[in-house]
Order: sequence, then structure tokens, then C-alpha cells
Amino acid sequence: MLNKDFYYKFEEKYRGSRNLIKERLKVYLPFVLKCKETHGVCSALDIGCGRGEWLELMTDNSVDAKGIDLDEGMLAPCRELGLNVELADALETLRSMPDSSLSIVTGFHIAEHLPFDILVQVVHEAKRVLKPAGLLILETPNPEDLCVGACNFYTDSTHIRPLPPTLLSFLPEYEGYCRVKILRLQEDKSLRGIKDISLFHAITGASPDYSIVAQKEDEIERLKSFDSLFGNEYGLTMHELCESYDKMARSRIAEQETCIVQQETRIVQQETRIVQQETRIVQQETRIAQQETRIVQQETRIAQQETRIAQQETRIAQQDAALAARAQEIRALQKKLDDTYNLLVNTRHRTLYGALAWLWHKVFKRR
Repeated sequence: MLNKDFYYKFEEKYRGSRNLIKERLKVYLPFVLKCKETHGVCSALDIGCGRGEWLELMTDNSVDAKGIDLDEGMLAPCRELGLNVELADALETLRSMPDSSLSIVTGFHIAEHLPFDILVQVVHEAKRVLKPAGLLILETPNPEDLCVGACNFYTDSTHIRPLPPTLLSFLPEYEGYCRVKILRLQEDKSLRGIKDISLFHAITGASPDYSIVAQKEDEIERLKSFDSLFGNEYGLTMHELCESYDKMARSRIAEQETCIVQQETRIVQQETRIVQQETRIVQQETRIAQQETRIVQQETRIAQQETRIAQQETRIAQQDAALAARAQEIRALQKKLDDTYNLLVNTRHRTLYGALAWLWHKVFKRR
């Protein structure tokens, strides 16, 4: 069996400090003050009052508040603060109260501790004891937050089962309350309206707590004064966060697609330039080939000219050789003539032939 102070110590460690909880509960003060304005004298019952943070807030705001709890260890600090508390069962207490005797019935993190059939009866009895336009406020962990629904909810071994907002809000609707508002609470305020949201925050950033505020029927004019409170939006749903993430993801994808299109355009432009460069290169290579063809043709002509020159040189050499042979023949003939002349001169033959030879010699000498 657990010690009497076990749950108190557990709350101290995991629920949060007294000042933190009081600060969080201030979200309900506008509803309380509007009840005071409507009813004049405002009385309230807080079931499962725990350490009494809410009782203390209501007392500070001149509300006649009473708290009940089944854990004496939780009630001890309430009594030290002089708060009006009693060790009692919630359903039995409600059943013992007269009709239309309370302005407000509250239960913070008590619904998840109750069997569902008991919770239904609590909602039913609360409507009976509430004054017209009175309020029922029930706060509980929000299983829309995946960390809460999958893990943190079960940290408290006395929790029975998570209660989705649609289920808990349906109970007062079913019991005939005239309107019900869901308040999602304790979310990271920086996530509201954030554009660059992470997938982690989209999955785990929903409000970790929520409450339902249900109002008992009354005259329309008296209910209208509460319209602004019931018209406000509170907290963040996972659906809202996922929509923000999807919007951001779609925006990034669109930006990436734009970048891809721009890159593809640049690639096409680069490929066009490359094709143009390759065309120029082909044109240059064509020109080079044409130049090389002309060079080959020129070299062929040069070779042909050289062949003709060689042929001409050969003919010249042949002609020179022929001339040299002719000259040699002439020199030989000249020698013969000279020899004949000398013979004639030496023999002093003054014959006709000698005279002719002499004449011939003279003629050739002149030439």
C-alpha cells in the first residue's frame, strides 16, 4: 500500500511547482469573473482539488470555493493555507447538494482518474447543481499530443485511460448543456504562426492539456455576455501543426522545383553553347582540312615543278654532255688540221694543197 504522501510527492515532481500551476490556471479567470458578474454571489466546487492552487486563485478573486479530494496527503497543504477543503467523494458530494446551488464546478486532471460511467454521472450531477449560465470546467491530458497519448499519460499509475477532446466534449452536449468549448492549453507559444516548423514539432507540438468549459442553459441575454469567451480559440491541434508543416514543405518543394527548373534552363543554355562551340570546332576543322588539301595540292604542284626542273636539268646535262663531246670532236679535228698544217709547213710543200690548207687554217683561226 502506498504511503499517504506518495501522490503529493509525485505531483511535486511531475505536475509542476505551485506557482507554475497557478499561472497556468489563470486562463480560466475570465470565465470565473463573468460568472461573478452574472450571479453576483459566486460559489464553486473543485473536485479532486489536490494541492489547492485553483482554490487559492478563486479565493483571491472573492469566490466562495470549496475543494474535495480522496487523498488526505494532498489536502494537508490546503489546510495549512486555510482553504476550505474536505476529504470526500466527488459523486457523493454532488448528489448531496441542492439543485442550482453552484456557479462553477471544476475538476483539474481528475476526469482521467474516474471510470467512464462515474465521469458521466459527475457531468450529469454537475448540471443539476449548477445555476443557470453556470459553468462546468474539466481539464485533462490531451492525447492529441502524441507524446502525451503514447507515453506521458501513463507516467501516473492512477490514470485509467486518455480522453480524446471529442469524447469529453460530447458528454455535456449529451447531458443537455447549452454550449461546450474546448480549450487546448500549455502548448509552446512560439509554435503559433511559425512558418519554418519542424516535423518533430508538427507531431509533438499539440497542446499537452485541454479542458472543456460547458455552460448550463439560461436566458439568451445572460448567455450573450459569455459569447466572447466561448468565441475565442485556444491552443494548437496536431492537425493545425501538420497543416503548417505541409504548407512549409510544399513551399520548400516549390522553391526546390523552381531551382531545378532554373538549373535545367542553365543546363540547356550550356548545352546550346556547347553545341555552338562544337559547330564552330567542326567548321574550323573543315577549314583546316580544306587548307591541308590546298597545301597537299601545292606540294603536288611543287613536286611536279621539281620533276620538270629535274627533267630540264637532265636535258641540260645531256645537252652539255653533247656539246662537250662536240667540242672534243672539234678540238680533235682542229688538232688534226693543225698537225696537217704543221706537216705541210715543215715540208714546205708549196703545192696547191698546201696553199688550200694554209688558207683553211687561216679561215678557221679567224673564227
